[in-house]
Amino acid sequence: MIAEKDYYKVLGVPRDADERAIRLAYRKLAVKFHPDKLSPTATAEARRAQTDNFTVIGEAYSVLSDADKRAVYDKYGVQGLMAEAQGVNPTGMTLEQAMELYWSFFRVPGWQRGAEASRMHGAYVATAGVVTAPLVGVALGTGMIAAGTVAGGAQMIGGVVRGGRDFAWGARDLARQQAPAEGEPSAGVRMSHVVTEPIKGAVSGVVTVGLGVVAGAGTMVAGSAGGVMNNVKAGVEEVGDANKAEKGRGLFSRAMSQEAAPKASA
Repeated sequence: MIAEKDYYKVLGVPRDADERAIRLAYRKLAVKFHPDKLSPTATAEARRAQTDNFTVIGEAYSVLSDADKRAVYDKYGVQGLMAEAQGVNPTGMTLEQAMELYWSFFRVPGWQRGAEASRMHGAYVATAGVVTAPLVGVALGTGMIAAGTVAGGAQMIGGVVRGGRDFAWGARDLARQQAPAEGEPSAGVRMSHVVTEPIKGAVSGVVTVGLGVVAGAGTMVAGSAGGVMNNVKAGVEEVGDANKAEKGRGLFSRAMSQEAAPKASA
């Protein structure tokens, strides 16, 4: 569980990280700790820990991605943000807020609520989101698969390198008829690593690649489906707000007309 309240440590970025590095770090961790990532058989404790991690990650991003909040945080810490009323809840970000932040990465830009809402733009958000959300999901999922493939490949190569190194050391000791130091393997055992280490590296590499593929594919499917639903929901809400705003303006206009009518007749 992430227990840190150092937002830079939460996201795993240096204090001089730029906006892009912070955004990428958030995306990676938010996907990893999203509550939906847990299996249906996960314990209540595991679900609570996953949710807590997800909200802390969102809280960290909401501060470090905002230049004003970040400046206050860098100088005064979390207490400074609270004193400045910069929007950080003393108990941390709520799960609802963290989810809204997460899905905002899949949403069509320019979503408006309240008096700024537009029927046309709401319809655009709902329809365009059907295309853009899957693209974002595929991009994030592809990144996870690529990262898993690179890490798995490195493990495989590392196994080959370790095997070759140990074989060379074992052959050297054998040629010198040098006894191994206390606690060190014999020359024969070292030389056998030319077979065992590549096998270990291959196994761990395949597992890492497989986990990356599974996580990436899950992100593609879940992110795409969730993103589409979120955009449709956002578009419908904006259209609803636009209708309410227009109705309110109509009522105001009628009220003003009724008020002006007696004055005109007088």
